[in-house]
Amino acid sequence: MSSIAQLSMRDIRCFADTQSVDMGKITLLVGENSSGKSTFLGCCNAFSRLASFSKLEDPGPNTPNCFDAEPFWMGRFRTIARRGADAFSVDGSFQEHCHTAVGFSFASDRNGHPSEVRFRVDLPTRNGAGPHLSVTRDPGSPKSWRFEGNAFAVDIPQQAFSYRQFSTWVSMAIRHGYMPFAGDRSLHRRASAESSPDHEGAFTKLINFLETMPLPRDSMPMYAPPPGAIRRQREYQSNPIPDWDDDLRKHLSGAGRELGLFSEIDVNAGRDEHYEIRIRHRKEWYNIVDTGFGVSSILPLLYAMYRKPEGTTFLLQQPEVNIHPSAQARLAEMMARSRYRFVIETHSDHLIDPFRICVMEDVLLPEELRIAYFERDPERDKSVIHNISVDAAGNLDGVPASYRRFFVDQTDRLLGFGAR
Repeated sequence: MSSIAQLSMRDIRCFADTQSVDMGKITLLVGENSSGKSTFLGCCNAFSRLASFSKLEDPGPNTPNCFDAEPFWMGRFRTIARRGADAFSVDGSFQEHCHTAVGFSFASDRNGHPSEVRFRVDLPTRNGAGPHLSVTRDPGSPKSWRFEGNAFAVDIPQQAFSYRQFSTWVSMAIRHGYMPFAGDRSLHRRASAESSPDHEGAFTKLINFLETMPLPRDSMPMYAPPPGAIRRQREYQSNPIPDWDDDLRKHLSGAGRELGLFSEIDVNAGRDEHYEIRIRHRKEWYNIVDTGFGVSSILPLLYAMYRKPEGTTFLLQQPEVNIHPSAQARLAEMMARSRYRFVIETHSDHLIDPFRICVMEDVLLPEELRIAYFERDPERDKSVIHNISVDAAGNLDGVPASYRRFFVDQTDRLLGFGAR
C-alpha cells in the first residue's frame, strides 16, 4: 500500500521556513511542548486526504477545511498560517504510489478559509524529470486557473470549474471524466480571452494529460483515535464498544495479556439492561472504573488495530500516558510487528528505546524507524526539525547537540556532576 515518505511544511504556525520529516513505518516525533509535534500530526492528516483526491468538498460554512478535523482542529487560515504570513504550504513525496510528489499552497479567501493558490503533482518516470502538472491562480484576481506541464501552459477561466479548490476539482471531476469545457476546444475558445493555434494546442495537450493522469486507487488511510473514544464509567445505556463480538473479545483479551495490563475483557449486560465493561486481572473480575487508567486509555487504540484496514497510518498523541514502562516496551514491539504504520508524538524513552531494540533484533529494518526531533527556538519564535536515523545496531545518527540535553543534565545533577 502507498505511504508518505516525506512531508514538508512552510509558514505553518511555529514553522517559519520549510521543515521536513522523513517518515517510515514507525515515525517518532520528539521535542518539548509547543514545538510543533501536534501541528505536524494535523498537517499529516490533512495532506493524506488532499493527496488522495478522494471524496473532497470545498470548505464552507458547513464543511470544515481538511486541516480542521478531529482531533487536531487547526481552525481557519489565521490559526493555521504563521503570524504575518500571507500563505502556507504542505508538500509530500510517496512510496509505492502513482504519484512521486504532490504539493499545495493556501492563501485566505474572503471568508477566512484556506484557499488553494498552488497545486502540483509529479508523476514517476524511469529516466530524467517526470511529467508534472501545476495549477496556480492569483488570490487577488481568481478569474482563471493557470495550468502548466512539461509541454504546455494555458489559462482557463474559473467558470469552467464547478469547484473553488484544485484538489476538490480533481477529486470530484477527473475521477468521473469531466474535463474543463468538456474537453471541447471550441467551447474553450469562445470563453477565453486569448485565442490562437498555440493556445488551442496547449489546451489540447492539457486535456490529453488529464485524461491519462493516474489517480490513487487507495486513500492512504489515516486514523487518530479521538480522546474518550471509549468512555470510562461504571454503567452504559448501550454497548460502549462498537461491533462487539467474540472475535473482538478474543483480540482485546490477547492484546491485554501481551501488554501485561489485563488477562481478559468482556462486556456484560448488568442490572436494568445497562452494560458494563469488565476487566479480569489475575483471577478477579473488576468493573473498568475500578482498574487503572492505563486500561481505559489504551482500549481505543487496541480496538482500532483490530478494525482498521491493513496499511492504515495511526496518528498517536502520547500513547504511553497512564501505562507502565514495561507495558510501553511491549506496546512498541506490538506496533513494530503489526500490519500498520504509526506516527507517534511521544515524550517517553520507554517507548523510543524499545523501537531501537526492535531494529537491533530485526523486527524492524533501520529505514522503517525514523525519529524527528522538534527543536524550539524561543528567541526567533520558530521550530526546526532534525531528522534522526537509526542504524542496524540501534544507534542514533544525526543527533543534534540539544537532543536529550535536558535528560543528560538531570542525570549529571543526580550523580553530583556539574553546577547546581
